[in-house]
Amino acid sequence: MELECYGHLIDQFWSPATNQRDDEYGGGLDNRMRFGFEVLRAIRARIGPDFIVGARMVCDEDWSVV
Repeated sequence: MELECYGHLIDQFWSPATNQRDDEYGGGLDNRMRFGFEVLRAIRARIGPDFIVGARMVCDEDWSVV
């Protein structure tokens, strides 16, 4: 199973350019990654250890943080 983490909900939490939250899901990198890890843990709990779970992601957004 592969998650698309570019231009979708999960990477909107990851990116400091789009994540302007001031709760436990915003701010520093650990907080911005929180939602994605929660999704991955929920998937793993549901499908078990015998399936590969991947995340396709953008590593360079190519725009400056505002």
